[in-house]
Amino acid sequence: MVVPDEGHAVHGVLYALQDHELDKLDKHEGVHKKQYVRRTITVKTHDVEPISAECYFAVSPSSRLRPGRVYLDLIIKGAKEHNLPHGYIEWLQTVAVFDE
Repeated sequence: MVVPDEGHAVHGVLYALQDHELDKLDKHEGVHKKQYVRRTITVKTHDVEPISAECYFAVSPSSRLRPGRVYLDLIIKGAKEHNLPHGYIEWLQTVAVFDE
């Protein structure tokens, strides 16, 4: 879940996707169930000008909204593979998970 917070950043990787791939992500993220909404945001990158990207936001964010263990482990694995900042990976490892 992305929550605006002055002085903090969300690190990640940008992918170029086709419309049909975004449709699959919408289904996976629960857009049709009104759990999440996809919005276009401006992303600052290290090597190019800011660009537009799609991001999912919880419709009803709360402190109880947590990732599952398998999902969080996948995020951490990807963060390591893409050499995201070490401090960010350490923070990801502290995120509370949903008991599956």
